[in-house]
Amino acid sequence: MLITHLGLTVRDPDRSRRFYLDVLGLDGSAYPEPWGFRVDLRDGFMLALIRGEPAGAELARTVHFGAASSSADAAREIRDRLRGHGVPEIEWEDADDYVGVKVGDPDGYVVELAYEPRLPTANAPSPKNGDEALARLLAGNKRFVQGKTQSPRRDSVRRTEVAQGQKPFAIILTCSDSRLAPEVVFDEGLGDLFVVRVAGNTAPDPILIGSIEYSALTFGSILLMVLGHERCGAVEAAIDVVTKGFVPPGEIAAATAPIVPAVQAVQGQPADQLLDAAIQENVRQTVQTLGQVPTLAELVEGGKLKIVGYEYHLHTGEVTAI
Repeated sequence: MLITHLGLTVRDPDRSRRFYLDVLGLDGSAYPEPWGFRVDLRDGFMLALIRGEPAGAELARTVHFGAASSSADAAREIRDRLRGHGVPEIEWEDADDYVGVKVGDPDGYVVELAYEPRLPTANAPSPKNGDEALARLLAGNKRFVQGKTQSPRRDSVRRTEVAQGQKPFAIILTCSDSRLAPEVVFDEGLGDLFVVRVAGNTAPDPILIGSIEYSALTFGSILLMVLGHERCGAVEAAIDVVTKGFVPPGEIAAATAPIVPAVQAVQGQPADQLLDAAIQENVRQTVQTLGQVPTLAELVEGGKLKIVGYEYHLHTGEVTAI
């Protein structure tokens, strides 16, 4: 079941109804309810305007309601109409990949009306080399950071297409951390990325290296990215092993052991900089180790594979080179 329902607590439901339907011009119908108004919008979306006292100003402004415009010109017309009504404008942007306006509603909620051209969900051109593959990933990450993701190639057409076979253009060796999902971070779809995940984003075990080799040799993946991230728990544990003699319980030591050499290499860093330094050194050492794997080294030498190291920043969502 798809639930498309947004409830806003508003001081005057009738005033809010007029704002959303008459001023913003959203396509829908309103029905009175004992608690306020139910506004049925197109595509099955329902907006509930509930009589009451809105949350504090800071919380209210974080509630973001968006509606898509049919074209860039339509978005500009909406902007002009809202200005004519004297609606408080928070932000206006007019660019090739986004035309939209953000305004405040009568209770301080943020509303965005915008047009964004979307890429086709399938048949995106494949990058020809590692540099093009990296540029594509970074472009997707930029969209993710800006909140302009296109979520391409995730529909039923793409699902059917990749069921017949796969050809991921990039291999991502990254951490198992739940806050880092490569397909989301790089705005890619089904069949685009071959992801290998392990706590600490290391590859000491033959099965991990074999997984990477499999994608490079069998599917012709042309980019291998080692992707670490801020505040990595596996690296923190490895630091405790080196600096405090900590003995991890169970088999956790198998995850921290490959990181210990990276911690030892930067152990002279100030305490408040040690974690960041160890995270980055761990990525560098893993890139170097993978570059010495004979099968991968041969591909790199032949220009068929590029190996890079990057770090994901949890707060901004940005990936940066190491």
